[in-house]
Amino acid sequence: MENNSTPNYEEHKPIEEIQVEQEEKIYLDNSALEHLKETRGWTLFLSILGFIFIGLMLFGGIIMSFVSSKLNTPGFGSQGILSIFLIVIVLLLYFFPIYFLFQFSQFSSKALKEKSTNLLSSALKYLKYYYRYIGILTIVGISFYFVMILVVMIMGLGANLIPK
Repeated sequence: MENNSTPNYEEHKPIEEIQVEQEEKIYLDNSALEHLKETRGWTLFLSILGFIFIGLMLFGGIIMSFVSSKLNTPGFGSQGILSIFLIVIVLLLYFFPIYFLFQFSQFSSKALKEKSTNLLSSALKYLKYYYRYIGILTIVGISFYFVMILVVMIMGLGANLIPK
């Protein structure tokens, strides 16, 4: 008869001493794969709409700049190049999240077809880039609004201090 009272020291090693011999894995069930497939479809749709919007905005901005310079519209005629420059800046800010969504869609589509963990990892990397970019843009936008509110308040206080 064997003595089962001896402790198994392998099971009670401190966490620092346990080494992972195999690569960590995550398994997706059919439901998760369906969610990924549906998400891929929506991100493809939204990214294509985003690229179309970028093209239309660029085209419309160029047309607006040229038309306003020919009509000598006050405030626009001499600033045609400046307005094109501002439109290009805004569209560049808009391009990157759309590009990241499109890349997520492409890589996730390949990952689902080939059942590849590496392709899924690349897809999730682009999704991370998308959310990071949108998060940073949101922080910058909120900061800009906060600064503008402070500027308006200071200008309002300054206007009240000037004697009439």
